[in-house]
Amino acid sequence: MHVLTDEQQAKLHLEYGEKDFDLGISKKAFKKYLPKVDVIIRKGYPHCGYFSANTKAYIEELEAFMSD
Repeated sequence: MHVLTDEQQAKLHLEYGEKDFDLGISKKAFKKYLPKVDVIIRKGYPHCGYFSANTKAYIEELEAFMSD
């Protein structure tokens, strides 16, 4: 994995569902390779479950993230 600067990491938006199939291994990778990324873990959701169930809210969250 390419090493990203703190500034580059701060621009990333990562979301996982609590029931995501690769969440465990991903959490370990985040700590090691992307310690400055704010990862959102959606409780009770599978892979892509939050966006599917809450499309309008998710779009609003992304727009807010991009405007910061």
